[in-house]
Amino acid sequence: MRQIGTIANEQHALIFVDYLLTQGIDAQSEPSGEVFDLWIRDEDQVDRAKSLLAEFLPHPEADTYRVAPLEAKKIREQREQVRIQQAKNKMNVRQNWQKPGGNQKRPVTMFLIIGSIIVALLTQFGAFSPTNSGDLTSGEKLLTKLLLLDIVAVQQAKFRIQQGSAPQSFQDKLLKTSMEQYGPEDQNAITYRTWSLLNGQIWRIFTPCFIHFGLIHLVFNLWMLFQIGSMLESRVGSGKLLLFVIVAGSLSNLVQGIIPRDVSWLPPTLQGTLLFGGMSGVLYGLFGWALSRQQRGISGGLFFPPSTVFLLLAWMIAGFLFEGLRIANWCHGVGFLIGMVTGYLPFANQTPGNLSGR
Repeated sequence: MRQIGTIANEQHALIFVDYLLTQGIDAQSEPSGEVFDLWIRDEDQVDRAKSLLAEFLPHPEADTYRVAPLEAKKIREQREQVRIQQAKNKMNVRQNWQKPGGNQKRPVTMFLIIGSIIVALLTQFGAFSPTNSGDLTSGEKLLTKLLLLDIVAVQQAKFRIQQGSAPQSFQDKLLKTSMEQYGPEDQNAITYRTWSLLNGQIWRIFTPCFIHFGLIHLVFNLWMLFQIGSMLESRVGSGKLLLFVIVAGSLSNLVQGIIPRDVSWLPPTLQGTLLFGGMSGVLYGLFGWALSRQQRGISGGLFFPPSTVFLLLAWMIAGFLFEGLRIANWCHGVGFLIGMVTGYLPFANQTPGNLSGR
């Protein structure tokens, strides 16, 4: 707030405040002894407000100022209507979730949450440290079945090839060619990184979503999934949400896995990795989808405060900037992009029983 001057007459002070509002300047008057101080909210408009005050003081009864109170009243009424509408658009998540039958309307969200918790417990939060003998715990065996690449199986295939065994499958023949071309220890070849997928284990492009490394990783992802996923599912329907989750999760995982690592022409934060997991790709996809719906005015009551939008976008950008965060950045970025694109597709914004999606 900045003071721009004083007016001796209270009525004139109120009229001038109204006049400033019609000019796009928010102001207020406050009594100060025998005069009324004039304050404006935007410091960038101080000079303009002072100039208008200088024009007002000699002729406060002019027709230009007489009509100001009526015009200002209309502006305030319009602002109040906008405020009321924004308040209606905000959703009380707790009350919504506690409605009778609420859980039954969100089976996809609950499946993702429960599945992630079960996998986290069975794999000891993604612990993977096989012994020199190659023995794996039950949790490590499960982990190798969920990762994009079965690291143990592909290493065994490479060992057989190095021992002179003739490759039996098409995938092993590709692996042998890759080893001859790039060396047996190179893991950047696409035939190596997609070896499990080429062996028909297509489920691996999605199952890394259920893997979480650490309690904080799990709790944060599932809390956000609970907040965003449950509300989106109640608006777009379980079938559409399930399709989106599969597409967003699979594509974000695939990009994260096939981008090479340890190469000089890529900065560390843009490199891929094979040992990754988490629901972040799906989460940022849901966030992008919901955000684009909100921007188009079809949020259906789902509203993100600016602070939440800033924090989620800042975290995604920080991952690409700071190597020490060790984040699957491509999962975040690709998932968010898929969500934003989906939010602008007409069919994706239709709500069951309401084709307008409003």
